[in-house]
Amino acid sequence: MRLLFKQRFFSWFDSYDIYDDNGATVFTVEGKLAWGHCLHILNAAGEHIGTVQQRVLTFLPKFDLYEFDRCIGTIKKEFTFFVPHFTVEGSDWAVEGQFMEWDYAIVSASRGTVATIGKELFHWTDTYVIDVADPADALHALMVVLAIDAEKCSRSNCGGDSMSTRPLADEIRPQSLDEVVGQRHLIGPGGVLRRLIDAGTSANMIFYGPSGTGKTTIANIIANKTNKTLYRLNATTASLQDVKDIIASVGTLMAPGGILLYLDEIQYFNKKQQQSLLEFMENGSITLIASTTENPFFYVYNALLSRSTVFEFKQVEPRELLPAVERALGILKERSPLPLAWEEGVPMLLATQCGGDVRKAI
Repeated sequence: MRLLFKQRFFSWFDSYDIYDDNGATVFTVEGKLAWGHCLHILNAAGEHIGTVQQRVLTFLPKFDLYEFDRCIGTIKKEFTFFVPHFTVEGSDWAVEGQFMEWDYAIVSASRGTVATIGKELFHWTDTYVIDVADPADALHALMVVLAIDAEKCSRSNCGGDSMSTRPLADEIRPQSLDEVVGQRHLIGPGGVLRRLIDAGTSANMIFYGPSGTGKTTIANIIANKTNKTLYRLNATTASLQDVKDIIASVGTLMAPGGILLYLDEIQYFNKKQQQSLLEFMENGSITLIASTTENPFFYVYNALLSRSTVFEFKQVEPRELLPAVERALGILKERSPLPLAWEEGVPMLLATQCGGDVRKAI
């Protein structure tokens, strides 16, 4: 059985049809799943038969799939290095292939391929195609595709088919230590920072090194592993009042497990602003992770340094940086409405000419 459609599922249409090879409507999809709403699926008679509900609004969202009022599974996104993949909790289904390029399959561990998903040019218009082996699986396969495509909207904060305006460096930002390029002396096997993070130690840290070497990325990974309430400040724009507002939430219901404060560019905080954190760092109410491109022994207050561990980040070697460049090129290819191709040596050239700065390479 073949299902065809022209609108993308995360577009701002309120209602659109899924039809078969003969042009007959098989399903109608209503709603806007972007920003956490539901998508409702109707059959050809207009009866409500299914729902896709986004349950977790994070960089790794989950989607509950309902047939009528019964939950049949949950779409879960995971990462293996830079490669995302999806599983369907509550069933033996999994998604294999290049889902970003609309070239993937839904596979059952017990029955083999359930459906293949692709894109074809039909009447000069991109048409998205779901080929289902067993018509009885059509509804469930459609819901899986709905959730996966809606996840792209959640990831890129877009409302349609236009190219995302989200910075590319932020879009490829790793979500686990294994995905981070470079800094093997800190997060490689046996690295001191990796051991601290894996042990769940709540230590105050200062990350020092050149731009584009992973300081913010690793701070984000640490933040996602803690049960503390996360606050982010950039010292270039934050004021003493911003610090006082965060301190005011210590011991309240807003921060029952304590506070993790990520302070970027700490060298721009003056002595008084840095001193305001000392008491709460001392008693453990606030855990500080700060980053700086300047030598902290010249720019960070001594009392704060004595309560923190300094980790030096180094420029990323081209061979280590190459996977990030290839990942970024793949996303550009996905975003572009036109076919993109590049010569074989281009990724390595970018990785070599950026001076060890991942952001500059991208």
